Amino acid sequence: MAKKVSKIPKGQIKPFLVSQKEKLETQRKEKEELASKKLNRIERMQREISQATDSPDKLMQIIQSIFDDIETYPRPGNIYTFVYTPKTPEILYDQHPLSIIDSITLSGFRGYNVHWSEFRNYVWEGVGSSFHKIKKGDEFNYLRDIPYKKILSTRFG
Repeated sequence: MAKKVSKIPKGQIKPFLVSQKEKLETQRKEKEELASKKLNRIERMQREISQATDSPDKLMQIIQSIFDDIETYPRPGNIYTFVYTPKTPEILYDQHPLSIIDSITLSGFRGYNVHWSEFRNYVWEGVGSSFHKIKKGDEFNYLRDIPYKKILSTRFG
């Protein structure tokens, strides 16, 4: 049986092991920071808001600043919050929807508005902000209980 020969020259094994240990430590710290960032978004919200006194507009500003994973266009299956003003006259709408996207069309998209517990159709021209992506689980569960929905009416003419 042939004797295994290390590719690391003799006398350099210890520095190699130290560099590998440092690399693993760096990777561990990066994972912890990522996990901490997930928690920090909810913790930051809890520190920055006062649900009793903050208006829906103020709450939405805080949400947009903290939930900064933004996308230009929504993707089906993902959850987003955004600013919206419809073009249809004589309807009630939520200016700050928390929506689970169902489908995309040429003129807009369809999503389940959690604030209203129903599907709503949205047109691209009505979207007034980026789509702030909300992670499923703790982030979604937390945000659905924040009173930032803003129900308005489009009463034209």
